[in-house]
Amino acid sequence: MAKLSENIRKMKETEQKVEKELKLIPIDSDKLRLTKDEVTFMLAKLAQMDFKGVEIELVYNLIIKLQERFKILSSK
Repeated sequence: MAKLSENIRKMKETEQKVEKELKLIPIDSDKLRLTKDEVTFMLAKLAQMDFKGVEIELVYNLIIKLQERFKILSSK
């Protein structure tokens, strides 16, 4: 059980670091824009991977966001 709580703590620390780094990049920056091919590639790779424990919720939320982005890019 201690290992699980340690993993959760590390994931939260990583999320906080990423959030801080993203705040440094302007929202409309081209660095953050993904092409349809990039989104398709990431969704395909995520579908091939195995996830366990606390990773599942994070990956689920990521997939939802990628699918929404894919819908937007497909409609253009």
